[in-house]
Amino acid sequence: MGDADLGAVAKGAFFAMGIRVGGAAVALVSQVLLARWMGVFEYGVFAYVWVWVTLLGFIAGLGLPDAIMKLHAQYRAKTDWERIRGVLVASRRMAFSFGLLLMGAGWLFLYAGTSLIDSYYVAPFAIGLLCVPVQASADVHGGMARANGWVNLAYMPHYIFRPLGILLIVGTMEFSGMSPTGISAVAALFGAVVAASTGQFVILKWRLHKHFPRPKPIIESRIWLLIALPFLMIQGFELVIENMDTMMIGHYLMPESVGIYYASVRINSLAGFVLFSVMALATPKIAEFHAAGDKDDLRRFLSRVTHMIFWPTLGVVLGLVVLGPFLLGLFGGDFGAAYPALLVLLAGMLVRAAGGPVDYLLNMTGHQKHATIAYGIAASTNLVLNIAFIPQWGILGAAIATAVSRILLTLILSATAWRRLGIRAFVFAR
Repeated sequence: MGDADLGAVAKGAFFAMGIRVGGAAVALVSQVLLARWMGVFEYGVFAYVWVWVTLLGFIAGLGLPDAIMKLHAQYRAKTDWERIRGVLVASRRMAFSFGLLLMGAGWLFLYAGTSLIDSYYVAPFAIGLLCVPVQASADVHGGMARANGWVNLAYMPHYIFRPLGILLIVGTMEFSGMSPTGISAVAALFGAVVAASTGQFVILKWRLHKHFPRPKPIIESRIWLLIALPFLMIQGFELVIENMDTMMIGHYLMPESVGIYYASVRINSLAGFVLFSVMALATPKIAEFHAAGDKDDLRRFLSRVTHMIFWPTLGVVLGLVVLGPFLLGLFGGDFGAAYPALLVLLAGMLVRAAGGPVDYLLNMTGHQKHATIAYGIAASTNLVLNIAFIPQWGILGAAIATAVSRILLTLILSATAWRRLGIRAFVFAR
């Protein structure tokens, strides 16, 4: 592994980080404006539905967006264009079909189980479920774009154009004299998801036709699903860790608490953009090193990437500690109550950054099973702690549950990488 490999990752990660920073700015502005236009109650309804739609959309992807990167690296090394094309075609179909299944199941639940869900959530959920199959297909397209290093195509539709679309639609309602509600905001979400996903698909199809042959695809759906299943489980557990706090607050507390807490979640996500950006480019390289059997190069590469993640993240976290009260105040006067929760979430994020891309290291080197177990333990811990802490400490309890589960996950993953691969996946490891 030479400096060229790390340089390619650094260059791509810098570009991905630029998208992430721009997306974070757009998302923060859009969330601030939505909260001010809608009020804390309606904003809480929108945030609660958004979290559920995100979770279901990722589940509908069946783990295929991450599996595509591993499969693409393997097939491209063998110039197996038939299976590369087959992976994309089959993955898109499977994700969209399963998304339709989840959407129908969700509507049946709303129809049959209305006594189990508060009335102000029913209509927004019914609209939000329309996003699930579309988002699942878009995630598959994003996975193929990441596998080819097309960072702009992978992330700009999701992080730039979608929040801008929501902002444009809801802003038009606001300035037209129509008071935006949770229902109208979720409808705007659906319109933005469809528009961004359609544009992404058109450009991806054009680029694939330009760079790759178009042979008759070889489709091995069963094999690919078996490969993707661990990714699905890991992804599901990861989403539980990231979103269970908001979902449980929506169960135990009123939408106002959901909205206030979600503001701290959005600000905390700014601390994750370095981790996200570098991992986006490092993951295909990890798969390549493993496929080539370059364990020493992989070890050195991972160590340098982990440092590339941690130290900038530390700077961002310190900045958010200082600016946290100001940023929360932008949402409205009631949102300052989330500052203690924000501090706790930032601590958990910093420890997670110290572990670098250790989860993807295990996934791309054939140790998905052990990564799945680690995520399962952390997700179960998260659920138990949310149930125990939220009724007692409210949104602060939710933040503690999330931070503890993230720290536990990082420690387990790092220990597993050392035990299974002989790689010390932690920033302070020598």
